[in-house]
Amino acid sequence: TSEVSVTSKAMPSPLSRALLGGFTLFWALRLYVQLFVYDRALWRGDRFNTAVHVLFTAFWTYLVAVYGTALARQLR
Repeated sequence: TSEVSVTSKAMPSPLSRALLGGFTLFWALRLYVQLFVYDRALWRGDRFNTAVHVLFTAFWTYLVAVYGTALARQLR
């Protein structure tokens, strides 16, 4: 059932590589936008907004690392 479906997507295949590539690209672009596109004036100088900015930047970096690592292992 769903467990078999999840397992099959984790196995090396063109589908899993496409999904991992898409996830990696999406979150890498999201991280890029967070760091280089958003106006820093929106979060600088405000403790709460700065904390949220740092938290989400770390989270998106984590997602890029996890999906990127999984993709690299699929491509071996």
